[in-house]
Amino acid sequence: MGGAIGLEHFRGKRAASLVTGGNDGGNVDDILKRLTALETSYAAIRADLSAVAAVLPHLSTKAEISALETAMIKWIIGTVISTGALAFAIAKFVS
Repeated sequence: MGGAIGLEHFRGKRAASLVTGGNDGGNVDDILKRLTALETSYAAIRADLSAVAAVLPHLSTKAEISALETAMIKWIIGTVISTGALAFAIAKFVS
């Protein structure tokens, strides 16, 4: 069975070398460079994520925004009505 699978290829010195990784697997040096790049990217992503997590408690919820919208609409309607009433009062006293 060892001849059919070719186990001698995996047991030789070439298979244990740090420079080769097999036929299509690249070499270990390339893998180490890629791993270093991934670790650097991971550190940057982790820092960005912690910054976002620090801001999250201070963001408004949907209920807060809805309440603010309702209050603003009421304030605008009240302002328009009072401005209209003031304009009619001024017009009445002027004429």
